[in-house]
This record gives sequence, C-alpha cells and structure tokens, in this order.
Amino acid sequence: MATTTVADTKFIDPGVGPFTLTISVGFAQAGGSYVLLIDSNGNRTEIQPHPHGVYQVQLAKQNILSCTTTVQDINLSTNDTCVDHVFSFPGPNTFTFSKRVDHQNDKVVYDIQFINL
Repeated sequence: MATTTVADTKFIDPGVGPFTLTISVGFAQAGGSYVLLIDSNGNRTEIQPHPHGVYQVQLAKQNILSCTTTVQDINLSTNDTCVDHVFSFPGPNTFTFSKRVDHQNDKVVYDIQFINL
C-alpha cells in the first residue's frame, strides 16, 4: 500500500462575512478531512464540520485555510481519486483535485492551502 501527496496553493477572495466550505471525496472512495485556520500571527484553529463535510469559516485577509484530505482507494471498479472543495462565496468557488493510484488500497493525501490576500 503506497501513499502519494497532491499539494497545491490557491488564492481566494471570499469577501466579507462568513462562508461555508464543503469538502467531498469522489469516485465512491473513502476519505476524511482535517481543516485548520492559520491567522497572520501563526495561530492555528481547528475547524470542525457542521454537518459532515461542511465547514463554517470566517477568513480574514492574509489568513490561510489549510485543508488536508486523505483518500483511500476502496472502490474495486476504479483507481481514480478526487476531492472537491466548494465554497459558498461567488466567483471561482469550486476547486477539484484528482490523482490516479496504482493499486487497490493505495492512499492519496491532498494537502491544499487556500490563502485570502
């Protein structure tokens, strides 16, 4: 069983006020996410989902929303994996990342950083 990483950084402009982030795993694979808010002073706050996969976020300027999702290939019909990050604010608000694994039960860690400039 191998583990690979997909890492990326996206710059976003959510405007003012809170928004939601929905993280979903595709291709009927197994996965879970860990979401951190990192402020401009380096302070870290874990964001819990409400309900499953939906996160309520208030993101100030120069803050980072760090989303780490681990996906395990359990679907016998495909070795494809993907993770969708869908934000509730207008503009470019959907970010999809995908990776094909070599073997059944391989894992992909999607380490995605969203920065509000």
